[in-house]
Amino acid sequence: MERQLTELEELESIYCDMHKDVYGVKARWYKAESVEQARADLERLGKELEVQMEQDKKFQQEAIAAFDELVKSYGFEAAKRWQHQAYNTDGDDEFLEYRLGLPYGYFKKVA
Repeated sequence: MERQLTELEELESIYCDMHKDVYGVKARWYKAESVEQARADLERLGKELEVQMEQDKKFQQEAIAAFDELVKSYGFEAAKRWQHQAYNTDGDDEFLEYRLGLPYGYFKKVA
C-alpha cells in the first residue's frame, strides 16, 4: 500500500512540476521549510508561469504572422513544403509546427 503524502510533500511535488512548466526542468531539489513557505513559493511561481504563458502566446502570434506572410507570397502548400525543407522535418507537420513556434494543430486548422 502506498504511503499518503503530507500536505508539505504534496505542495513540494506541485512546485517541482510547475517549475518545469516555467523553466523547463523539474526542481527536484526543492524543499520548503513549512507549508506556508511552500504556498508562498507556489504563488510566486504561479505568477512567473502566467508571465511565461503570455510570452509563449506572443511568440506564437509572431510565428503565425511570419508564416502567414510566406503563405501570402507563395501559397500555403509551397510555404509549408519549403519550411519542411529548411527545418529538415521530413514532412512531419507537428514537428514543423514545433520548430516554427506555431500552436499545435495549426496546419490542420488552417488547411
